[in-house]
Amino acid sequence: MKYDVFRQIYSVLTDEQKADTLELKKKFQELHDLIEKKADDTPTINRRMINLGLTNLEQSALWVIKGITAS
Repeated sequence: MKYDVFRQIYSVLTDEQKADTLELKKKFQELHDLIEKKADDTPTINRRMINLGLTNLEQSALWVIKGITAS
């Protein structure tokens, strides 16, 4: 197997990787919370755009974390 795309084998993270992912996840969460807070005052018609932005933020977090933790 060249590259374990679906991570069938668990990668043991270094302490640095653990710290980096935790820091990034906290920052992503802060940004997500801020956007959600601002969205409360947004007209319903514009909410779809905000939801798309949040989905892309979540996807961004996924790829960044995967990039840091991939073996």
